[in-house]
Amino acid sequence: MSEWGANGCALFALLGSAMLCAIGMSIELYVANSKHYSVMLLSFENSAGLKLYLRLWGGRTLRARFWVVSAMAGAMVYHRYAIKRGILDAADMKAFPKGLRRIMQVSSWLLFVGFGGCTFLVSVLTYL
Repeated sequence: MSEWGANGCALFALLGSAMLCAIGMSIELYVANSKHYSVMLLSFENSAGLKLYLRLWGGRTLRARFWVVSAMAGAMVYHRYAIKRGILDAADMKAFPKGLRRIMQVSSWLLFVGFGGCTFLVSVLTYL
């Protein structure tokens, strides 16, 4: 690794962060394009956030479904805050299927960490 220098190591780390983002996005696309999407819709029937996101983006195209899944997955990561703000319903969150919850939360964390890493590394590479 010493032959690569600082720029090579930072570029390698940037590619790793971009891969985390790609994996997180592909998981959310999978949820948006499978039966999990309808399970998510039925599970969040009392949540105001889902109704808002469906009104904003709709739910017919894959892109709209992806945005809805992404927004709800982000709300699920910080579910205490989302419940306090009225985005999620506490009973809906408690009754949400455990396997789908884990899938959505993992995808959100992959995106958070990947985008955070990309942002940090781009700023480091800019000033090297």
